Amino acid sequence: MARVPAWQAHRLLPGEDTKVMATLPVAWGAALYAVRERAYLRAGETVLVHSGAGAFGSAVIRLAQQIGAEVYTTVGARKRREFLIKEMGIPEDHIFCSRDESFEEDIKKATDGRGVDVVINSLVGDLMHASWRCVGDFGRFVEVGKKELLDAGKLDMSVFARGATFTAFDNTEMLFHPDDYYRKTYISMVKEILSMYRSGKIKPVPIMEFDVSEISQAYRFFSSKDRVGKVVISLENLNSIIKVMPPKYTSQFASHKSYLLVGALGGLGRSLSSWMRSQGARNFVFIARSGASKKEAKEQVDYLRRSGARVQVVQGDVSRSSDVEKAVAESKALGPIGGVVHAAMGLHEDLFGRMTNEGWHTSVRSKWRGAWNLHNALQSQAASPDFFLLASSMTGTVGVATETNYCAANAFLDAFSYWRRRQGLPTVSIGLGMVSEVGYLHENPQIEALLLRRGIQPLNEDEFLQVVDLGISNSGRDIGNSTVTNSHMLTGMETFGVRKLLDKGFEVTHTVMDDERSSILSAALDFDRTRNTGDPNNISSGASLGWMKGLPEVAAKSLMKETSAPSLKEALSLVIGRKFSNLILMPFEKIDYARSFAQLGVDSMIASEFRAWFWNGFAVDIPFLDFLSPDKNLEAVVSFAEATLATESKGKLGG
Repeated sequence: MARVPAWQAHRLLPGEDTKVMATLPVAWGAALYAVRERAYLRAGETVLVHSGAGAFGSAVIRLAQQIGAEVYTTVGARKRREFLIKEMGIPEDHIFCSRDESFEEDIKKATDGRGVDVVINSLVGDLMHASWRCVGDFGRFVEVGKKELLDAGKLDMSVFARGATFTAFDNTEMLFHPDDYYRKTYISMVKEILSMYRSGKIKPVPIMEFDVSEISQAYRFFSSKDRVGKVVISLENLNSIIKVMPPKYTSQFASHKSYLLVGALGGLGRSLSSWMRSQGARNFVFIARSGASKKEAKEQVDYLRRSGARVQVVQGDVSRSSDVEKAVAESKALGPIGGVVHAAMGLHEDLFGRMTNEGWHTSVRSKWRGAWNLHNALQSQAASPDFFLLASSMTGTVGVATETNYCAANAFLDAFSYWRRRQGLPTVSIGLGMVSEVGYLHENPQIEALLLRRGIQPLNEDEFLQVVDLGISNSGRDIGNSTVTNSHMLTGMETFGVRKLLDKGFEVTHTVMDDERSSILSAALDFDRTRNTGDPNNISSGASLGWMKGLPEVAAKSLMKETSAPSLKEALSLVIGRKFSNLILMPFEKIDYARSFAQLGVDSMIASEFRAWFWNGFAVDIPFLDFLSPDKNLEAVVSFAEATLATESKGKLGG
């Protein structure tokens, strides 16, 4: 049984068809609001209505015809065109194609170049922009979709010079807006639509009904090009058998319990709390240094509250025990603590030898001290959560040279999870790799692009939530076991991304694969590469080259693809240049070897990887600071590598 607020419900009169009444508020309510409240359509004006054979489109057309406007419309299929001509009375020369931009020229011809007074739009991408150009002087453009708004679409500003206006709306947001004005506006429109229907002023849109047991067929019909009007799923047959899939997630959160989240008002945290809300959680306590003062944090808190959740935000630092004690107390005040998520993080990137004490603790303090503070506060206040989720990183298992502090912090979380489970306390540490769509990397696309180019396989938002779901559902298993196999989950080690890039002919190496602890995965990857392309280490074909004689084997292997080069320096220049182009995502032919590394935007992450590649590929150690220097460039490191290898070659040959 569905439950809705009383103000959303309307009484059915005897004899009224439920499937007809269910379709009226959505299609006709939105149409009335678009035509009257946003377009201000008047008699004698022209209006372009996209997708005119759909439920919303046909409702707009009926209202426009009642007002006395001249209607132009678009469709994407022959049957829809026939419906508009026969049932809606639209002249054939007023119906255009919605599948390409040809309607723009057709509108200009039909209106002698003036354009239309109003556009009611539901198209996206280039078609939306073509529709915007159809607006005439002092015209009104009404956007009823949200894709272009969410994808940061940009408008041609020259259209505004005609005195045109652009407006957009979403009926669902009117229902949940904190200002009662918008809700009352929507309610009054629905009442008016019902009155118009009952008085015979409007008729139902075409309806295709499916029993709930035929829901798959209903979706297929909904996507068909010949669909007209509304699709309705009927629940009236109590004997219908519904085919269902297993639930996507197994975790369920208790509505009477509270959930304490640390560092979860950012990208991944917003996704996590929204998911928890959808799975039953109703009471949230967040602890964050800036509270809910940031725009994104405030929006998330407001969203949760609008959806019926109780939310408390404690402004504090998880590394301070007093702040954590306060947050735990706030959680208990909302209900028994059902779970804790520790997702605090801090980043300070540098080589270990150059890292300051404060830089080290920037990454370590929040994770290490925060975990202990949470553990101690839960113990002191006799709280027994069902789960304790630690957001760790794959770097806790496989290190990164410029993030030793971050690696150490995450390694601690993994060990801490193991220790807590040995104490009989449900805990899981999830070592996350790259997560796309949400979170830190999504908000820093230059780093995300670099990791993708290196072949690191990302988790998307849905996959991230599935990993969290698996971690939480397993956090209570194997408690106290000496092996504690469920204390840690590791992601980010997948080689699918590398394989795809290799299949496309790119020369990439997965940084993780260079770590000896990943030897099994690395061997599997090398096996596939050898099987598909032959032995890449066969250097016999280069044995006759004079400049290759006496080179260390590792260097000879790296230079095998440039055996046509006339000299060692030329071969090094090509190999090193191509690798560098991959690292900075710049086409090889555009790289200027004389420009300094600083001018080319090399940062410590790129420098670290480039240096490691040099050592692994040539056994040549380039000083790290050279890659960050404003005085060093590719010419310099090529010359240095040539001199080093030439010296070794002469030594072997006794020269």
